[in-house]
Amino acid sequence: MEQRTKVLQSNTVKVAVLAGSRLANSLVGLAFAIVLARIFTKEDYGTYRQTLLVFLTISPLFVLGFPQTLLYFLSKNQVARKNTLASNLVIVGILGLIAMVLIATLGRAYIPSLFNNPALEKTLYVLGPYAFFMLILTSFSPCMLAYGRILTAGVFELSSKVLMLCMGLIGAMVLGTPAAVVGGSAVAMGIAVVVALWLMFRYSPTGRIRIQKSMIKMQVLYALPVAGAVIFDRLNLDMDKIVVSVVADDIEQYAIYVNGAIEIPIVGAIAYATTGVLIPALTKLHDAGDFRKAGKLWASSSQKCFAILFPMAIFCLIMAEEIMTVLFSEEYAESKVPFRWYVLILPMRAFNFGAGFLSLGLGRLLVKRAMIGLILNIIMTYMMVNAMGPVGAAISTVIIFYFWLSPYSFLVLSKYWKHSLSELLVFKRLLTIGLCGLGAGTVFLLVPVFDEFPTFVRLCIFGSLYGVVLATLYYYTGLIKFLGPNQLLTSLKIKS
Repeated sequence: MEQRTKVLQSNTVKVAVLAGSRLANSLVGLAFAIVLARIFTKEDYGTYRQTLLVFLTISPLFVLGFPQTLLYFLSKNQVARKNTLASNLVIVGILGLIAMVLIATLGRAYIPSLFNNPALEKTLYVLGPYAFFMLILTSFSPCMLAYGRILTAGVFELSSKVLMLCMGLIGAMVLGTPAAVVGGSAVAMGIAVVVALWLMFRYSPTGRIRIQKSMIKMQVLYALPVAGAVIFDRLNLDMDKIVVSVVADDIEQYAIYVNGAIEIPIVGAIAYATTGVLIPALTKLHDAGDFRKAGKLWASSSQKCFAILFPMAIFCLIMAEEIMTVLFSEEYAESKVPFRWYVLILPMRAFNFGAGFLSLGLGRLLVKRAMIGLILNIIMTYMMVNAMGPVGAAISTVIIFYFWLSPYSFLVLSKYWKHSLSELLVFKRLLTIGLCGLGAGTVFLLVPVFDEFPTFVRLCIFGSLYGVVLATLYYYTGLIKFLGPNQLLTSLKIKS
């Protein structure tokens, strides 16, 4: 019993460390955007964000699921880890070089005219090296996770992000152009790559580094099914921004939209952390043939995430204008419109469908889900933007998430885990969480009373009030005990 508890607490600590590091990482990135929005004109800020959009959109085409592949093979093969790592880095390095060349040639030739923004020619020129270094770095976190170096992964990610922020801001203040910011970020990532390579091979078992064709072939064959899902999922996430970039009347309109179409940092942190811990735990249960217990583990994790994200969605929905104003200044107050639509996705992000599919080996179904979702998204986004303007793109994203991606995922996972939807979702607990979130939301009836207060002060007041009332309701409904750290996995009786 004591050994089991230690194992479960170890998993809890891993989730906390991973979530904390990714949250801090995301907050630094958000701080970067906040500063640039205040020192750049809307045209320059929009150009910078479109440059990042180019990278985020094309990077899955070159990453191709190799980070997940590295985590899988390093976890499975305890002996030839250094060879596995070297083979992975060769593949990723070659793909990074191809990406760099294509961005500097075809990218600069066609993307500026597609986005109606000639300024992209300069930023795309320096985006190539940035993309190369970033693709190399995708191997670092999976490597550290496989070696059990959770804290090392977290500290490195945060440190490299802070370095990128500093170098980017130096470029912004010295030269004052989006290209200088991207160039400074590229220099920072180049330094990070050197450190990452040293750490990865330092923590690898002793032995010679050998590039094995057989290992490269195995990794490629494993990565391809995962790659499809990664590519289509990324395109699904960015399709609204791509369409708005193409159809927007000017770059300022895109700048306002893209600030609202953001993912709250804690969401990415939770998804990253739960994926890193859930996949190995679920895979062990599947290998043991205990599919029902795997379903319970996934359901328990989802309910805890829902208890955080649902109330957060309510707060952000009500205080959207204040959040956008505090973050990006009054010039971007209208970003509240796409932001409110994006917030509606938050409750469903509590359910880590990707971890379930990958741990079950359902890579092809994951690709099918993402591909159909992308087709529906393109059609829906085009129709909604023509009818409603840029905000239609955000609405389309929400519709696809709720009426295709989520229902399909629930049905597939419930089938393989041999659970009914009611067992998998535990409606009673989700309903309790929902009622607590809505009940705590009554504090927002007092918003008009504080209209004369500064925006930041008003945001702090209602954030505190909402948090206190929510915690009180969680306490009296017993949810606090359910959400306690020692309860994360202990109720599932996972064996080591």
